Amino acid sequence: MDLNHGGLENLIMNVIWDNSSKFEGFMSVNQVWECLNNLNTRKKWAYTTVKTVLDRLSEKGMLDKIKCGKKYNYQTIMPREEMAEKALKKVALDYFGNDVIAMAKVVKAMEYKEEKNLVHVYR
Repeated sequence: MDLNHGGLENLIMNVIWDNSSKFEGFMSVNQVWECLNNLNTRKKWAYTTVKTVLDRLSEKGMLDKIKCGKKYNYQTIMPREEMAEKALKKVALDYFGNDVIAMAKVVKAMEYKEEKNLVHVYR
């Protein structure tokens, strides 16, 4: 599974995770496209762009692709938490020599910086 992906791929993965239960697990391109364009963003995505990205996510092993008549439906191959865990393990390996404790310290420091910034905003 290729965990390297861009912003639109992340948006689409989140749309599927957030909405697939409404569609009995599998979502059509049209359903993904409609949900994506109903997000509160200024950008509206073309149907063909969404279809291309879904196909790429399938090729990367992040989505299952099932033929239904002439069209395809898509489903994530694992829950969000499991995929996030795999991505974090990759970050730990790539940036911290597989030292999860060192990575956790960086995350904790980020959390502290964010809390400090919020205190400034609300004073």
